[in-house]
Amino acid sequence: MIKRNGNNGNHGAKGKSGRKPKLSTVAKLRLIENKIAEAEASFAFMVAVRNNPKEPIAQRTSAAIWIYETVFGKTKQPVEISWREKAKELGYDPDAIIHKVATTIAEMGLGLGDSGSIERAVTTDTANVEVRSEQ
Repeated sequence: MIKRNGNNGNHGAKGKSGRKPKLSTVAKLRLIENKIAEAEASFAFMVAVRNNPKEPIAQRTSAAIWIYETVFGKTKQPVEISWREKAKELGYDPDAIIHKVATTIAEMGLGLGDSGSIERAVTTDTANVEVRSEQ
């Protein structure tokens, strides 16, 4: 980089010009530095545990898993969201469940501002909805 007129590219500003940082800014920076130091120390400790053959295998394994999850993140856990199949398996009608819940919400007036908005979406024959299906 080429220097112009002896300054460091700061458009004429000399070193350490400007206001002092506020105490809160300094405190935040120190807190961040402390947190980074703590994280580095924790990481170094776990690496030492993992690499120490005198430590029990369970602790070494836990340390290795912690290190892996810290570096690469936790693995995604599969989540089953097929409640309809489970409801059918247990003998329930999923559509009747949804209908009953929507009707109850409409009757309580917990819709999107007024109870009429949900009531219009639900059919009027909701007096005695049988939730279990006939099998």
